[in-house]
Amino acid sequence: MILDSNYQLINTLGHSGSKAGEFESPRQVVFDGLGNIYVLDRNNFRIQKFDPDGKFLAIIGSQGSGNGQFAGPGGLALDDSGNIFVTDSILNRVQKLTRWKFCYKLGGTGSGDGQFNRIDDIVIDKLGYVYIGDDGNCRIQKFRKGEMTIPTLEVTQRQIKQALTLMEK
Repeated sequence: MILDSNYQLINTLGHSGSKAGEFESPRQVVFDGLGNIYVLDRNNFRIQKFDPDGKFLAIIGSQGSGNGQFAGPGGLALDDSGNIFVTDSILNRVQKLTRWKFCYKLGGTGSGDGQFNRIDDIVIDKLGYVYIGDDGNCRIQKFRKGEMTIPTLEVTQRQIKQALTLMEK
């Protein structure tokens, strides 16, 4: 649904299905600086982009484990440059996509720095730091350009959700 500033319905995006503009478990919605809408479509293993009026523009990703593919997409974030970051809770990695093309990935399964266990949430702050909620390891990891910048923050799963919600504001 697209609402105006008074929370009145203006438009709706998609319906159930696997074609362009259709969804199977839309999970997260983010906006770029131009008002374009990005939807993480979990069970179709992709991201869909719409213009501010809800017109379908593009699809990125497919099912798989290769670059630009997803096995369990769960979190979606955009940085100020329009780069797209997608977490994958099955492959325990984060992919950065630039201009709808794969750029790089970080992570892997484990408990060391830069490794993950069941990740979903991702937030990018105004300075470009990337915060990743690592549920299985009960922590948040903070990254800049794919490298660890501070020690891991040890927290509970509940605190992860609360912290990521606060960082979005």
